[in-house]
Amino acid sequence: MKKLYTLILSAFVCGIGLSQNCTTPQLTVPPVSTCGQTSATITANTTATEVKWYNSATSTTPVWLGNTYTTPTITGTTSYWAEAYNYELGAPVTGGKTTPATSSTAVVAGTAPWGLAFTVNSSFIIESVDVFASAGGTLALELLDANYVKIAQKSVTIPAGGTTSTPLQFTVPVGFSVTGGNSYKLVARSSPSMRRDSGTNPFPYSLGTLGTITGGTINSANTNSGVYYFFYNWKVLPILGTCASGKVETVVTIGAATTPPTAVAAQTVSAGATLADLTVTGQNLTWYSSAAMTTQLPSTTAVTNGTTYYVTQTINGCQSAATAITVTTNLSTSDLTFKESVKIYPNPVSDVLMIESKEKIGKISIFDISGKLINVINSDESTSQKINVSKYNTGKYILTIENKSGTFTHHFIRR
Repeated sequence: MKKLYTLILSAFVCGIGLSQNCTTPQLTVPPVSTCGQTSATITANTTATEVKWYNSATSTTPVWLGNTYTTPTITGTTSYWAEAYNYELGAPVTGGKTTPATSSTAVVAGTAPWGLAFTVNSSFIIESVDVFASAGGTLALELLDANYVKIAQKSVTIPAGGTTSTPLQFTVPVGFSVTGGNSYKLVARSSPSMRRDSGTNPFPYSLGTLGTITGGTINSANTNSGVYYFFYNWKVLPILGTCASGKVETVVTIGAATTPPTAVAAQTVSAGATLADLTVTGQNLTWYSSAAMTTQLPSTTAVTNGTTYYVTQTINGCQSAATAITVTTNLSTSDLTFKESVKIYPNPVSDVLMIESKEKIGKISIFDISGKLINVINSDESTSQKINVSKYNTGKYILTIENKSGTFTHHFIRR
């Protein structure tokens, strides 16, 4: 009885009673190891309605809401605690402004985020809000605490179909829980163009007895407090009782960071060489076409003269930063003959690539930098060819030309 009494007292001190009308959730949180001093992503395994994360076993103020938590940068072994919740919910309560004015705008990055401040008398879940969108796009929705610290986020796709004169009313599923006795902000970090009301707004707006919308907010400050930003027709669900798993600790340890592979920054290879022919010291190498490491290249990719490639190594699951290698290719005798007999211009090219040859051209193939075939042109044995590249993405391309003397490779840039 003593343990039960302590739990009931703790729950009611927080303003929410324990409930027999929900199921106590199960929760496991695997430990995590980082690749050097960096942030870690921790995942809670549960079927609960919500997971709250804490930075101490005794804290009652969560640092994050959601099944996955990305920590700040870890500089030493660090513990976090997760707790899973199911709720007994009451009948929905609606509040806030119901219809917008005629002014539409998207969030401006320099003063983001934009939204509404509100206070909570009794704990509830924000089930949904309405937006009136003039265009489709992604709404980056966030819940901030009283100090403008982000504690929850989600991305919502707003469908197209609205216009400036006739915006699309769309109900945004939210699902953030808030605790009685606290203040919060519901904000958009970025958004498509949506209706706001810059006129005279009679704040505060009631959320029944559960809470109050107190004003607008931008730029993580009490700025533009008289503007009603974006979120209309709030629908909130009172939390009448909780079923909690209890806090579960997980430990984040720092693993060894992987150093970049070593290589000579400028390497010369024979014509026809591939990435595998470059000299690199490292394990589990991965090649990329740019320093951003967005496009991966197979090691069988033929290298192009004057091009810089980027390579990483991965050890114990930790990928390194990239090492840059700029390649020079030696022209073979056949390549020299090709260079003298074929003109390819302009390069870089915007619209039409011209090919002129002393010999009849057979087949022309065009590949992107990753080696994917983009286009094949059969030139019917002519000595000239025009290729429209205006619809190609900007970047580097590889072109092969076949004639009776063989197959020759050239590269060009679409600008």
